[in-house]
Amino acid sequence: MLVDTHCHLYADAFDADREAVIERAREAGVEAIVMPAIDVPSIYAALELASRHEGLYVMAAIHPTHVHLTGDSDLVEVEALAREDRVVAVGESGLDQYWSRDYDGLQEDVFRWHIRLAAEVGKPLVLHNRDASADLERVLRDERGRLSDPGRLRGVVHCFGGPASLAEAAHEMGFLLGLGGT
Repeated sequence: MLVDTHCHLYADAFDADREAVIERAREAGVEAIVMPAIDVPSIYAALELASRHEGLYVMAAIHPTHVHLTGDSDLVEVEALAREDRVVAVGESGLDQYWSRDYDGLQEDVFRWHIRLAAEVGKPLVLHNRDASADLERVLRDERGRLSDPGRLRGVVHCFGGPASLAEAAHEMGFLLGLGGT
């Protein structure tokens, strides 16, 4: 069974050929597609799309490059959505130090919150790491150490491009490594 673990099918870029993209994926043997969130509206767009297509699944989170555009009410909504059965993972979350360093502290705060949320709801965490490997590993280890049951923290490192030490740490903590994407 082939699973696309990271496709933003709800994005405007797919408006012209979304149905054809889904059909081509099916023809290629892809039986499941998991759609990561960027913000609260993207979670609802993914839920709507998944309600119309078997084999489409949804994540709930705030993307690290969007944390500065959100408020407490967004986090409350993400938490409620993450608890829904139709949402299969918390993601995409993590740290992105490529585009801007202006929101590093806020990114880390929201990332820590996502880690605790994923462990609490018992769903995988899908990690975004762009030019932030050392900080990502530090935060993951710190938050994992605070969990009463560290085994509940698991998931996928999306778009892995870090050093071998991060790969080893991620594997040790129950994460799979993904290649490609942004």
